[in-house]
Parts: sequence; C-alpha cells; structure tokens
Amino acid sequence: TLYNLNDSACGKCSDLSPLISQIRAAGIMVSEEKVIEIKSKEGKELAKKYSIDFAPSIILSKDAAAYDIIQQAWAQIGTKEGDGSYVLRAANPPFINLTTGRLRGIVNIIYLTDKSCTQCYNVNEHKNVLAQSFGVKLDKEETFDITDAKGKELLAEYNITKVPTVILSDEVNAYPATQVLKQFYSAEKDGSYVFRTVSVVGTYRDLTSNKVVEAQQQSQE
Repeated sequence: TLYNLNDSACGKCSDLSPLISQIRAAGIMVSEEKVIEIKSKEGKELAKKYSIDFAPSIILSKDAAAYDIIQQAWAQIGTKEGDGSYVLRAANPPFINLTTGRLRGIVNIIYLTDKSCTQCYNVNEHKNVLAQSFGVKLDKEETFDITDAKGKELLAEYNITKVPTVILSDEVNAYPATQVLKQFYSAEKDGSYVFRTVSVVGTYRDLTSNKVVEAQQQSQE
C-alpha cells in the first residue's frame, strides 16, 4: 500500500506522481494507493507517528520489503521505520514545512544584464537550466541592467564583477541541488545565490577590466 500525503490547498507544491510512477515502473506492485490530506485527522496522525515534517510525502507499507530494489535503494531517499514501513525523507520542493506551515522552494530570480554588450550570452538561458537540470521552481522574475539604479546597487551589494549573471533568492536552499549549484554560484550571507562562473556559459563582460571576453577566447585559453 502506498500512502500519498499531500495538501490539496497547496497549488504550487510539487507533484509526486513521477516518483510514484518510478516506483511502479521498478516492478513494485502497488495494490492500493491512498491519497491522504495532510491536514486531515489521518494525515496528522501519520505525520506525528513517523515524524514527517513536510508534504507532499509518501509512505510504503512493510510489504515493500519483499522487493530488492527497495531494500537496496530506499536508504538514499528515506528511512525504514520500526514497524517496517518505508517513509520518504527527501523533500521534493516546493513543499509545505509542516512545522512552520511555510511553503518552501519557490525561488525568485533576478537577471542582471549589460545592454551595451550585444555579444554577451543570453542571460535567460539560466531559466531552462535551473528548471530542467536542477528542478528549481521559479516564481518572480525581474531584470535589471547594470546601468539601472537597482542594477548598480546589486553589483555593489554582491561584489559582482562579471555580467550578465543571475541572483537566486534564499528559497533555493530548500533544494538538495544546492550542493551542486555551489560549484557555479556563491552562497551569500543573506541566503541568496549569485552565479559566478559566467565563463562556462558564453561571452561576458569583465567589469574590472571593462573588457568583453568572448567564448572563443575562453576556449583558446
């Protein structure tokens, strides 16, 4: 039996259907799928029993132990409880933090451009990469040029020396992918993430030398 704990009032929460489909595709016979409102009496009881602090989440009954793949792989995303049940522990943003009632994982993004640099890469490329490769759910999007008052403020605040670039709000910290993002972004004191490795994307302007660095030059170097 698969218990699907969710909050139907959360229109922006992630859908665990792909994960459930993967479980079925792995050859696990789900005889019954129970969709349970996390705010219902049963939902609250299950959350308390298994110390579940986010929704959506899923629980598999102890019968899942009959499958080798569960015994081998479940530890990567969840725990096996004392009663034999398997509980998902890896939150899939966006989700509701059941302790605070707060929606986590809705990320705002700021695109910082240099309109004078016609050769510079299209900063909007970040949107697809973040969504498709890292599963980041973007909400509010704003664009500022480095000649704008806000653009100048951002340059100074985050000591940005290469543009174009993007700044992600602190909600990106809700994603497990932040460990990978840190290879390309700097984690700031306010929780924001600033993209720093612009050279891996394309042509950019180095504000320190005020020179445009072309992609071809990068590959030669």
